[in-house]
Amino acid sequence: MPVFDTPRPITVALDVPSAEVRVAAGERAETVVDVRASDPSDPVAAESAAGARITLDDGVLTVSVPAQRRRGLRDLFRTGSVEVTIDLPAGSGLRGTVGGGLSATGRLGDCRLRTTDGEIELEEAGALHLTASSGGIDVDRATGTTEITGRDGDIRVGSVEGAATIRNTDGEITVGQVTGALRLVGVDGEIDVERALGDVDARTAHGGVRIGEVVRGTVSLTTAYGELDIGIRRGTAAWLDLDSAEGEVHNGLDATDGPATGEDTVEVRARTSGGDIHVHRS
Repeated sequence: MPVFDTPRPITVALDVPSAEVRVAAGERAETVVDVRASDPSDPVAAESAAGARITLDDGVLTVSVPAQRRRGLRDLFRTGSVEVTIDLPAGSGLRGTVGGGLSATGRLGDCRLRTTDGEIELEEAGALHLTASSGGIDVDRATGTTEITGRDGDIRVGSVEGAATIRNTDGEITVGQVTGALRLVGVDGEIDVERALGDVDARTAHGGVRIGEVVRGTVSLTTAYGELDIGIRRGTAAWLDLDSAEGEVHNGLDATDGPATGEDTVEVRARTSGGDIHVHRS
């Protein structure tokens, strides 16, 4: 179990093609890494764990686990799974590729991660660039520009301090609060945003879109099939352009001549081919 003196935040470079990774960030001055076979009786996993390379050079911790080597028919039925556990200073960043899932607790720095077959779960991080080929993505809080791509699983982000772009092929997109511009692209799944403080561009081929509260800026919502629901904050003047080809449009706002001096304004454009549109005060 390697232990490194790390009085300041570091960057972790991961290359673990068949592993589950758990990271814990806290107020500590050392980094501890543990790599072991998920099943000690599995020779494929044991060999991968034994071949792990762990080095610290100029503030970059490299954790590399070799790909599995199956030599016979019996090995084909073994998982070869490896578990990697890293305890490190708060504010440290992560980058690299993980074959399984990755979960992290505590406050991280910037993260640029890809999983090929597993979920990504982060408690708090800086700027994010996350991709999950097969598995969901769950982030409690991001404090920088965020870009997330999912292909088969739900995506949930609690809050983003900054701009965010989130794409998902098959699964829901759920976002709490975003302070910057927000762009959401889905193919098959619902989109739900609790509160947006800036511009919003949300579109999906199949699924509804709900924005609980918009405050200001430009909002564009599009779906081929599904309902659109937009809440406008009280005190914000709204300009509306709403169209549903095969549904009803429900506008719960009172008509006015224009915004008052100093009043926030929002422009809303909503389009759906098959579904109702609801606009109301939040």
